[in-house]
Amino acid sequence: MGELIETTVDSEIARYYLENYLQNQKPQVAFDKKINTFNREYANRPLNREDLKQLSVLTSVDFAALFWAEHLYQNEKNRKLQDLFQEKLSALRAMGFAALVIPNRDCCVLLFVPAWDYTKTGMMTGSDLSRPMRIANNLGIESVFVPINPHGAVEENAVFISQTIQSYATSKKDIILVGPSSAGPAIHLSLAHKLSPKTQKRVKAWVNLAGILQGTPLVDHYQKWFRVWFLKLALWWEAWEKENVLSLSMEKSRVRFEGLSLPQDLLVINYIGLSLSGDITPFAAERYVMLRSEGPNDGLTLLPDSLAPESRSILALRSDHFFNEDPEITLKTIALMQVLFEVLAPEDL
Repeated sequence: MGELIETTVDSEIARYYLENYLQNQKPQVAFDKKINTFNREYANRPLNREDLKQLSVLTSVDFAALFWAEHLYQNEKNRKLQDLFQEKLSALRAMGFAALVIPNRDCCVLLFVPAWDYTKTGMMTGSDLSRPMRIANNLGIESVFVPINPHGAVEENAVFISQTIQSYATSKKDIILVGPSSAGPAIHLSLAHKLSPKTQKRVKAWVNLAGILQGTPLVDHYQKWFRVWFLKLALWWEAWEKENVLSLSMEKSRVRFEGLSLPQDLLVINYIGLSLSGDITPFAAERYVMLRSEGPNDGLTLLPDSLAPESRSILALRSDHFFNEDPEITLKTIALMQVLFEVLAPEDL
């Protein structure tokens, strides 16, 4: 996966896979045989949530997450992107970024779309995107905040995002959309269904930061049995609209996701936390445990459900859904911006 991983995992086979198998050191025949069987079974096709749930039952959640990560890394476009990201990150660690210049930075404007409840908890969780906006501005990249309804439904926020895109489509600069978590499905819907073909062409890239594109199982979890009373209490306490929350459920999100198709020439980069059990932050811990029975997750959604269609992926090691907790988040944000503008340059990957 391009970098040394130092963490703890939840099973012996996960440890063996990380320390030995991926290093082509294979002293345990029983583990090798099992892993080789998985490699044959899942070769040449994407791993979905059902695959990872089954792998979690047969082995462990961390093994399934690592197997999925390696599967992603074997894709040529993902591997090039991950390696480029690690190259930029290593250089930043070694030399810093005081004199850093982003080539091609004047080609585009970044539209930053925040996530759920950003007005109340955004400074704490990072969902208000204040950090990456500040970094972008310091690097001389034009940045615009898109003030969606902090508790709005996916459909409502998609309309607002589309209107914002339309207002910048007459500019000389092309558009890049950036959004985390619940902003993801609204951006996806906007790009697929809410723009004219002419406006679509002005959007050159979408950076999907752990978007809950196919919903969060937590919403569905709290609609069952006695748990629905906890949902009703939360809705009353926070003054949230039920239908707005339900727009982020798996039930509604998966139907919506299947009906969307993105423009073929749009660059889509997923940035997703690998979310091994030894790296889960306090913000994600309780929810991560709740979702473990469904397979690898980042504390809010299942890992494969964060992937946009026809996209390239960067996996953030030592991270879960809450990137703001990563001690290297500033360096990683800069590295991601470097990668983005380098890929968009004429000398593309």
